[in-house]
Amino acid sequence: MKNYEFKLELPVKFIPHTFENSAKYHEIPLEHQFINQEFKDFLTSLNLYIDYAKHFYAVPNQKYMNHRDILDDQYDTITDNVKLNFVLGGTGSEMIWYELKPGIDLKFGKNYWGRLVPVYTDEDVVEVHRATIGWPSLLNAYAIHSLQNTNEPRQCWSITLNNLLTNKRLIWDDAIEIFKDYLIIK
Repeated sequence: MKNYEFKLELPVKFIPHTFENSAKYHEIPLEHQFINQEFKDFLTSLNLYIDYAKHFYAVPNQKYMNHRDILDDQYDTITDNVKLNFVLGGTGSEMIWYELKPGIDLKFGKNYWGRLVPVYTDEDVVEVHRATIGWPSLLNAYAIHSLQNTNEPRQCWSITLNNLLTNKRLIWDDAIEIFKDYLIIK
């Protein structure tokens, strides 16, 4: 079983709030009222809820930094982070996952919002997987990853999920089990 991403075929539509294209990269928190109720009801039927959602806009040919989706003040408490991503545009862009080379220590750098997140240079890591992310995809965002955009703008709606029963962040193995009927396995 893959440890980094799966494309999904969901029985309900995600209808996102739309944003204007921009001349530069941006990240915008996505308020829950801008996510369609049918989609939220579907998540509830899986005993999940949206903890946090964000919209990313990438300019053509942009490469994101190598990072983990976790903040410095969460590093000791969160050991897994699953995202449900919906991507529009950026045809052929690839998400790339990495593992640390031996002897490389934890490093923090500032993200778009100025918060500290684990970040790594290309010299710190070795590539272990790459994939084109679609509409929708389940992602392991705790693993070190980056994105290489192609020559067109790319929008991404990224949703962090929590388990309704435990009120904890959804972890990868549980996500695979919960979404098993919707995974597109190749």
